[in-house]
Amino acid sequence: TPSIETDGRDPVSEPERDDTVDTLSAIVFLIHEVASTGTCEGDERVFDGRRLTEIDVHTVGQTMLARGESGPYQGETLRCDFIGREVGGFKHDGSTWQHQPHNGAAWLAKVVPDGPPIPVRLNFSTRWVNNITIVLNEAGPGLLPQP
Repeated sequence: TPSIETDGRDPVSEPERDDTVDTLSAIVFLIHEVASTGTCEGDERVFDGRRLTEIDVHTVGQTMLARGESGPYQGETLRCDFIGREVGGFKHDGSTWQHQPHNGAAWLAKVVPDGPPIPVRLNFSTRWVNNITIVLNEAGPGLLPQP
């Protein structure tokens, strides 16, 4: 069970946390979905220790990224858009931000031979700095645990 920080928020009950994943696991599930099906259709309930969020993701399609647009990567990607809706762990600070849906996008590409498509660019909105863009700067082959 993940640790819980209320931080002046409504608590998220244990039954509400059932069948949730953390943020990193949600990204891993996206990578697995794209590797398995070539699409990014699905939804996930994410609990980060404070907030409970429902995330819906869908396939936009193949897009080309130019160098600089996504760090050093350039080439064809699969664009996956997502919408996150906070459904629990609301903070009582008068902000309406947490009650609005928030959009994001992930661009995935196969950057390591024989590896799965991984995010080379992520873009999502936050309440602190509006939009954040994360780009992959480097990737290489490595040893992974076998299932």
